[in-house]
Amino acid sequence: MQLIELEKQKIAIWGQGKEGKAVAKFLSEKKINFSFIDDKEKNLEKFSFIFKSPGVSLYKPEISLARKKGVFFSSATNLFLAQIKQLKKRPFLIAVTGTKGKSTTSYMIAHILSSLGYKTFLGGNFGTPILEALDNIQNYDFIVAEISSYQAADLKYGFDASLLNNLFPEHLNWHLSHENYYRDKLNLLALTPMNIVNAADPKTLEMTKKIKTIPFNIPEGFHIKDNCIYKKNIKFLDKKIPLLGYHNLSNLCGALTMIYNLGLNLNYNKILKAIDAFKPLPHRLQIFEKNNQWFVDDSISTTPETAIAALDVFSDKKITLIAGGFERGQNYQKLAEKIYDNNVKLVAIPNTGKRIALEVRKLGGEVYEVDNMELAVSKAKQITPIGGVILLSPAAPSYGVYKNFEERGNTFVSLI
Repeated sequence: MQLIELEKQKIAIWGQGKEGKAVAKFLSEKKINFSFIDDKEKNLEKFSFIFKSPGVSLYKPEISLARKKGVFFSSATNLFLAQIKQLKKRPFLIAVTGTKGKSTTSYMIAHILSSLGYKTFLGGNFGTPILEALDNIQNYDFIVAEISSYQAADLKYGFDASLLNNLFPEHLNWHLSHENYYRDKLNLLALTPMNIVNAADPKTLEMTKKIKTIPFNIPEGFHIKDNCIYKKNIKFLDKKIPLLGYHNLSNLCGALTMIYNLGLNLNYNKILKAIDAFKPLPHRLQIFEKNNQWFVDDSISTTPETAIAALDVFSDKKITLIAGGFERGQNYQKLAEKIYDNNVKLVAIPNTGKRIALEVRKLGGEVYEVDNMELAVSKAKQITPIGGVILLSPAAPSYGVYKNFEERGNTFVSLI
């Protein structure tokens, strides 16, 4: 994607979120003309080149029609990769993906690299669009990018290394089918020469068996044993990390596998200090305490699997779970069984809360249904004992009520 090629195009940017604005800034600085469009635009073929924001599904029928008429679609991520790969000297590019844990794992990798003295840019789906790294690209040794399934779906170029955490059914409204979702995720790995994958996740193993990979969570590499991290048969880390949950130990195994496969001169003590300095990311098992009750913001949870993982973290405490959100046809049977088996009280909110509540009631569990977050927090405060945990882990997206999971989590925290 040479700039001279773009100068000849009639360009549109579809969406004015962070990535759309980053593309607009880049094109403006290069004196390349463009227009902004939105979902109301019906005549896409009047443009020759469209930069699509990640939230716009590739599977929209109007995109298929426009492609048949010769319109070329791209993205901010493709624009970044095209520009950086033209440089003679450039940073090493690391991509992290997976249904869950990709933000935390990206943060872990970037934090450790920075602690080792490498100049590292962290961005992508989490935080700053990686296109903005071009402003100071010669200053960086590494670019660490969280890549969502939306961003991976239409990649034209690969990174230097990728990490895949896990694969669960997700984002049906965008990808239309689970098969499309998995395939779109794996597009990243197909374009990337070094791929690190979680061998403990069955779907990941199944979907990557034809790809050359470096696995973690195996005895021959970084893995978890007795709540400690081992590198082969040697104990690497025998103390608790600042991030809660077994899943975060798994995330760290992935991050360490990446670090140890970069061919760097590593300092073990500096790595341990970096791990000690980890901080929880917002809305990912963030703990607040008030009136001798724990309030846990896990608003990032959009699947039953992540809600189950959150319940496991606090299994030694009395838990009230607030769950429910956008309906996406997910199976909540295992979550309901976890709620019942662990004597968790469920406060269910629309829309999927009704289905979760029904499954828990069938088993004989304690269920309360309310209409909104304010009533959910109020009810949870009433029914949770001193020393108990009020856990927001919705097991569903926030669409329809909140703009995103951040707004949902902030609402929860404001009601504490």
